[in-house]
Amino acid sequence: MPVVLLQTPPPWVAADRPCYVEQSPIALHGGGFAPGAPLRITREGEVVATLTAQPDGTFTATLDSGALPAGVGERDTELTVSDPESTVVRHLRVTTFGASFAPKASSPSAYVRFSAFGFGPGRAVYVHYLRPDGSAADTVRLGATRGACGSIKRTSKRRLFPFKPRPGLWRLQFDTSRHVDPDAAPRIVLPVRVR
Repeated sequence: MPVVLLQTPPPWVAADRPCYVEQSPIALHGGGFAPGAPLRITREGEVVATLTAQPDGTFTATLDSGALPAGVGERDTELTVSDPESTVVRHLRVTTFGASFAPKASSPSAYVRFSAFGFGPGRAVYVHYLRPDGSAADTVRLGATRGACGSIKRTSKRRLFPFKPRPGLWRLQFDTSRHVDPDAAPRIVLPVRVR
């Protein structure tokens, strides 16, 4: 009778999605590791978890996605899962969730570039200009998000306010709704004082 050798599949690691907001949980799972072997998970070279592979060589783990350095909107992060015999490297994107404009404007008519991070892939992002009394003055479409995290890294230059605003504390609401919705989700609201 011929001998049949069963090939063990190579170790593998998968995450539940390709992008995570910073400091949110990553659901990680994998298989093909040595049954019952100690596993070590590192993020950017730092050990973030230790566990033991199941008898069938699989594992599940929940990790924190970590924090981004100040001023970084989105970047790759490297996760490594290893047992005494194997190592698997997995790259994921981590994003902040936020919106901003630069440079910081000294005048409402100054030209700035807008950015929006973590709004979801392939979605239009709008900025709604809310007067000091809370009523809507205007809505501008910034563009469509790109990449796994759904970000607009920088728009072309445009005026901070596309009209002449009256003095007071305005709010710029960034969201994916074409019309003003105070409960829109996700949303970011930036206060801008006009003198």
